This record gives sequence, C-alpha cells and structure tokens, in this order.
Amino acid sequence: MNILSIRADAKTVKGEKYGVLTGVIYMAPASLSGVELCPARTPGCTKSCLFSAGKGVFGTVIAARLRRARYFIDDRVGFMQELHTEISAGVRRAANLGMALAIRLNGTSDIAYEDIPVNGHKNIFEAFPEVHFYDYTKRFERLANVFDIPNYHITFSYAETEKNHAEAAAALALGVSVSVVMAPLRDTFMGVKVIDGDDSDVRFWDANTVVVGLKPKGKARYDISGFVLRGNSNE
Repeated sequence: MNILSIRADAKTVKGEKYGVLTGVIYMAPASLSGVELCPARTPGCTKSCLFSAGKGVFGTVIAARLRRARYFIDDRVGFMQELHTEISAGVRRAANLGMALAIRLNGTSDIAYEDIPVNGHKNIFEAFPEVHFYDYTKRFERLANVFDIPNYHITFSYAETEKNHAEAAAALALGVSVSVVMAPLRDTFMGVKVIDGDDSDVRFWDANTVVVGLKPKGKARYDISGFVLRGNSNE
C-alpha cells in the first residue's frame, strides 16, 4: 500500500499543465479511524467532506484510506520513513519528467506535519527543501507555526461557524489565502478577489492573497448547513 497517491485524481492532474507533478495523502478523515485527524472540523464540513467525492465512493478506496490512517496512528515512525522513501522516489520521477514536485500531505485530514520529525530532520519539509508542500487547514493555530517554513504553503479553509468566519478574516489580514466552497463562483468575497480553485491545485503559485473558490463536490452539493456559500452576493 502506497502512502502517496500520484496522478490519482482529476484535480491534482490539472497541475501538470503548469509543469507540476502532485502527490497527495488520502486518509480516513475525522474520527473514522478511531482517532480524530481533523480536530477543527465543523458539522458542515464533516457532512460535506471530500472523502465522499470522486473515487471516495468505492469500498476499496475507503478501505485503503482507513489503512493509511491506522498506519499513521499505530506506527508513526514507520509511516514517516515510508513517506520519506516515497517522496524521494517522487523527486526522481518528477526530475525525469522535467516537472516540479508538489506534495499535499492532508488530502482528507488536518495533521500538523510540522511537528513530526523524520529521519533526523525536524520535519518532512526540512528533509525535502526542493519540494513544494501545500495544504488546506481549518486549524488557525497552525498558521503561525508554518510561517517560517519556506517550502510549505497553507490555505485556510472557510466553514459555516462564527468562530471559523472570524479566523478566516484574521487569516486574510495575515496574508493567508482562504478557500471557500461556493456556488456559483463569485468575483470577490470578504473584499478579496476570488480565483477558480478548480482550475488546478497549485496553490503555492497563487499570486498575492486570494479567496480560492471551489465548486461543491460529493455530498457538499446537497449542503444546507451554510458550509457551501450559495448565491451571487460578494459579501
């Protein structure tokens, strides 16, 4: 079982038109594995999780994501060593293709990898300074912890709660982009330009601070909690 999924979903493959080969870690989210892996999740994002989108509807895919989550939980050192091995292979693969390598560690989780050492390094980012790492997070406290990591780009995720709304505004004020699931795509939100986040997942090359508009997918298409913004208002 591989930890990284490379060229495994439609969105990350879109980065290849920009010369980026992308690998993603997909785990069982929330507490489905028996341990909470999304500590800042809201009711809306829990019901609308991308775990239900695309290949996530298939039993074999769900089982594989559960196995990855349990591997991480039960053998953290082994998991990180295997991740190191797979990223090393990804670096060689990207070089052979003449592409940059990007790794999204939290495809369906929200783990603070900045706090996890690997193979004598402080974290996986230090181990691979040539790799573009990126993530989306609802854990506001993580923003300050990753500002000094030059090869890790993080986008704050908007949800339906007042607490999250305040944190999203604070993230924008700090110069951190915010992703928002919305239908239809708006021109601006919270006074900030909205870009089409479904064009690609190459967030680390976004210009300036933006709102990343994402179309609802999977169960999110039926959300009525407020997690998905609906209508054309730009506020």
